[in-house]
Amino acid sequence: MVETSLQLQPGDHIFAIRRFKGYSHHGIYVGELHGIKYVIHFTTSTGIKSSKNPACQVCGYDTNIHYGVVKTCLDCFLSGDSLQVKDYNGNSKPSYEVVQTAYRLLQDGFGEYELIMKNCEHFATFCKTGKTQSAQVDKAIDIAFERLVLPAAPIVESVFVLSKLLRSQFGIKTLIRR
Repeated sequence: MVETSLQLQPGDHIFAIRRFKGYSHHGIYVGELHGIKYVIHFTTSTGIKSSKNPACQVCGYDTNIHYGVVKTCLDCFLSGDSLQVKDYNGNSKPSYEVVQTAYRLLQDGFGEYELIMKNCEHFATFCKTGKTQSAQVDKAIDIAFERLVLPAAPIVESVFVLSKLLRSQFGIKTLIRR
């Protein structure tokens, strides 16, 4: 069992930073029953499935057969990584609504897992706020924009200036004909 100094409350948006993998996994803590802490979270069905990982003896979670929105013990959710709690500074739904939403999505589903548009962080944020958002995806897009688009901007600007110059100086109306 994971020992934690954090005082979890049902409805907390929790996450675990996956060591050596460069991402974090998110879910909603839904409470404790018979001394076992439970989390509802959204998982992909396209991960590496292996019979080397038997079903959890505590909650029965089996990565080989359970995917989509799942309810697992906290240990399965953390998978050996450390626990973090996301702070919404009071800008979220009441805890009981967050838990109700998580249970409703456990029953009805959250659609197909898509890394960019519908991942575990989108799920947890939706449960907390009613809006789908992923800071991880937003950050990745920002980094991609900074590394790919911004460096190309001077080239694009140069082509624009050159085309403007050619049109004005030489009367060229169309540089590229389709």
